[in-house]
Amino acid sequence: MVTKTFEANNRMQYIALLKDKLIGMGSVSIENDEASIFGFGVKPDHQGKGFGRELLNLLLVDLKEKGCSNITIEVDSTNENAFNLYKKCGFEVETSFNYYRKSIN
Repeated sequence: MVTKTFEANNRMQYIALLKDKLIGMGSVSIENDEASIFGFGVKPDHQGKGFGRELLNLLLVDLKEKGCSNITIEVDSTNENAFNLYKKCGFEVETSFNYYRKSIN
């Protein structure tokens, strides 16, 4: 999957570095003028310091420059920190899903 992502013309990887150390990343898939952000995150010890917002805003600027007019981002609704970050950056809930879990012992 990783190799295919790097080879795909419609997928991009963004990383956040702090003093040459990886602290965050996000992936994007683009189809026509629509982009989908996935795998977005910042290491726990760097959360709450503005790095996620900065990375997301830079990513949004880049996608706008690439002609994307619609951008979606997927988030687990129980991930309150990420959910609030995305809302602060202008994302609105369009669709929500219920997931079902089964433990197999």
